[in-house]
Amino acid sequence: MEVNTIVENLESTVDMKYKRAEIDEAISRREEIVPLLIDILKKVLEKPEDVIDEYNYMGHSYALLLLGHFKEKSAHELILKLFSLPDEKSSDLFGDMVTETLPNLLLNTCGGCFDGIKELALNTNAYEYCRGSALKAMNFGVVEGFISREEVLSFFKTILENRKSEPSSFLFDELASCICDLYPEELMDIITECYEDDYIHPGYIGLDSFEEALKAGKEECLERIKRDMECRCLDDIHTVMSGWACFEENQNRGFYEGDYDNDDDFDYNSNTGKPLPNAHHKKKDKNKNKMSKASKKKNRKKK
Repeated sequence: MEVNTIVENLESTVDMKYKRAEIDEAISRREEIVPLLIDILKKVLEKPEDVIDEYNYMGHSYALLLLGHFKEKSAHELILKLFSLPDEKSSDLFGDMVTETLPNLLLNTCGGCFDGIKELALNTNAYEYCRGSALKAMNFGVVEGFISREEVLSFFKTILENRKSEPSSFLFDELASCICDLYPEELMDIITECYEDDYIHPGYIGLDSFEEALKAGKEECLERIKRDMECRCLDDIHTVMSGWACFEENQNRGFYEGDYDNDDDFDYNSNTGKPLPNAHHKKKDKNKNKMSKASKKKNRKKK
């Protein structure tokens, strides 16, 4: 199969079948296909609305997963720009990849440099869930040995110290969770202050979780991060992607966020037991039209 044909098939909107053969061919032709995959993402960045409006288009998702699988450093800046888009454009483009896949994508492509990831975490114009995934990528970097726990905690502390420069949001809930996962001993005073200021919602993570982390010890906390990272691993791209509910073979087993009838029917991370971040926005999303919901969640995993 010619490289251009691989890309054409990945970008095809004729059907919603998982392109397993094309993925295998792309992996075997890595050097040739990487520039073409990057070109796909550049086009998306130039006109994201065109992709958002094309429900069956999956080329950008295939390109993103392949570049993450390849650990392609040349794609890192482009990925940061895509997930720094204002409003909820990143979610409209990539659905649950924002929370489930982005941490590993950032980690795999950063080459050990976390400057861009830190900038995303601090970018108040970016979607809050993208910022949260940047925080989680830093946690993963700690257990991979790319960045020290002390440097990450210092960065996290700075965000908390400057919290009143922006309103309370999911970012601070995820930040608290990341601190808890890293073993929170050094930051307990400021964590307590943030609960008192209503910057951390106890429904997402309560103080009891911090107490449990302190009892478990630093090594166990870091081991849990490692398990979470491994659950999101991009080494087997077929396992990561083929189960998405958007693909025809899975549609009788999956459902979209718009199908929820009860706001209590939230999703939970199977590794951590915490509610997924998109749970906070189910009620808001119900006010959107069905096409918008389907587009936003078109890569939701099967149940």
